[in-house]
Amino acid sequence: MYGPRPSAYFLNLLPSMAMIDLANLLISTGMSNPRLSGDLRMATVLFTDLVGFTRLSEFVDPVELIGILNEYFDIVSKIIRKHDGLVLNYIGDSVYAVFNVPKEDPDHAENAIRCALELDATLKSTSFANGVFLPTRIGVSKWTCRCRPCWYRSSPGILCLW
Repeated sequence: MYGPRPSAYFLNLLPSMAMIDLANLLISTGMSNPRLSGDLRMATVLFTDLVGFTRLSEFVDPVELIGILNEYFDIVSKIIRKHDGLVLNYIGDSVYAVFNVPKEDPDHAENAIRCALELDATLKSTSFANGVFLPTRIGVSKWTCRCRPCWYRSSPGILCLW
């Protein structure tokens, strides 16, 4: 399913807020009708990783653990969006986000650094269920990438090839 897509196509794909946010962003940035090869641009990526998550998962009830992760991902995602970043994926206990994609931002590197600093400060002072603190590693790097919207099984996303 490549080629032009009517704007309404994006808004009817999935009911989740993340997909609606992504669809609106694609429409507003003009990426709802992408070139197949995508755009070549500099982007800043941000990765997070929970320290000791595997050990924590051995002692916490799975239902409670999912609740902790949901709360963690909610906080992290809001901070990333606040700094004009886009969460590309949640991978286990990690978050993978990009800045300057799809919306162009000349200050993307600085915004990613500000985001990382806010994440670090917020997560160091946030207690999750039953007083659990989640020490988090945060990595930021600037790369040239080719990016374009993609669709897999009718779900919109952003494909970034580094």
